[in-house]
Amino acid sequence: MIIDRQKKKLAAGAVAGVAALALIGGGTFALWSDFDTVEGNNLAAGTLVIDVGESVPLDMGELAPGENKETTLFIANRSDDTAALQNAQLSATFLNLRDIEDGCVSNSEKAEDSTCGNESGNNNGEFSQQAYLQLRVSSAATAGQCGSTAPRAWKPLANYFAAPTSLGGLNPGQGICVRIEAGLPSGQGSNTPPPGIDAPNAPSATNAVQGDSATFDVRFDLTQNVPS
Repeated sequence: MIIDRQKKKLAAGAVAGVAALALIGGGTFALWSDFDTVEGNNLAAGTLVIDVGESVPLDMGELAPGENKETTLFIANRSDDTAALQNAQLSATFLNLRDIEDGCVSNSEKAEDSTCGNESGNNNGEFSQQAYLQLRVSSAATAGQCGSTAPRAWKPLANYFAAPTSLGGLNPGQGICVRIEAGLPSGQGSNTPPPGIDAPNAPSATNAVQGDSATFDVRFDLTQNVPS
């Protein structure tokens, strides 16, 4: 019986201890504060817009060595005039090249080109390998101001399909004239009479391209220039 009383006292003491801890932990403290509200917040995305004007497609056919043809495009940056869209980068990507073999319309072509007897319209032509092309650019506010353009290096048409070609920076509201010029070299370089192709060190086009042609597309991309 004595042992039982001791157990009860221990139990009661434990309960009292818990109650005391509860009283100590129940206190709260308040500090002064204030607030205000900024109303009408608004976020929106800007736009990066490229406007490629109308142009007659470049006709790549019916050229002889020493001749060239050209077409001019006016490209405008119609993007929102924000700091982050300044100096957007313009590039040209050449796509969907198709060399068209004419099917041996001359004896000289047949003698030099072992593939020209294939069906006309296949993709075995040599035109893109022997034709040269250059892109020349100049700044302009409107299409009517497209005039002389800065010269660029000639290179074989087929080489343009390896990677995009950079055309430089373009701010919102600015425009650029892009002249696409193509031709068959005569091997005379700078001695080629104008308006012939002036491609230094370019070999003369051969009889293998007689009657051949090529078709392709050009896509222009305007990309935001993110500072490094």
